[in-house]
Amino acid sequence: MSRVIAVLLLGVVIATGCGESGPPVGTVAGKVTIGGAEPKDAVRISFVNNSIGQGAGANVQPDGSYSLEQGLPLAEYTVFLTKIPVASDGPATTASEVLTSVPKEYRTEEKSPLKFEVKGGANQFDVEAPAVASKK
Repeated sequence: MSRVIAVLLLGVVIATGCGESGPPVGTVAGKVTIGGAEPKDAVRISFVNNSIGQGAGANVQPDGSYSLEQGLPLAEYTVFLTKIPVASDGPATTASEVLTSVPKEYRTEEKSPLKFEVKGGANQFDVEAPAVASKK
């Protein structure tokens, strides 16, 4: 009897320990430009899909390049840009934490027009956001 139990337990361990560890994923990298130039602010790019509850982000490098910190399950993602607050001597304000160099719709998941379909393997998504016209 104990031999049968041992064989059954071994079968369960083998069955649960083998195979894929989750859904297939794609890696994502690319370049962000704002108004055709490299971002002047410290920027974070975020990919979000609420219908499957997945998302990832990355800090954009000074040259505009980025690479997501983790792979994403295959799906369409909404992409938006946020400013990375820089530590200062004074208190941070909401206005100082907003990426004002891009239009408002590029700053939120709800309104962003940026949508990308992540496929298996490596994905290259270059994001070109328009600059906000300076007020004179």
